[in-house]
Amino acid sequence: MSVPLAVREVFFLSSGITVFACEKSEAFSGPFGRGATIYVDAKERQKIGQMREHNVINRNKNNNIIALETDDLICLTKEEVWSGGVFIAFEN
Repeated sequence: MSVPLAVREVFFLSSGITVFACEKSEAFSGPFGRGATIYVDAKERQKIGQMREHNVINRNKNNNIIALETDDLICLTKEEVWSGGVFIAFEN
């Protein structure tokens, strides 16, 4: 398992895509087609089949954020994300 990324916001798009805004980690090498696991309060919540990077507008304002997206149905609430206890860890 890789270094987990802290999820700071989640967006559920009408197209069925879910976008996660995560704090960047220097150790993160990119999601490109890798699976991941969502953890809520240090407990495994859900496996994700495939993640990819989502294009961020105003990248200069958001240098410490990486946006990741998936087509998988995500069982997570905005309130859980706002609590600060949600992380994504990628498969090696």
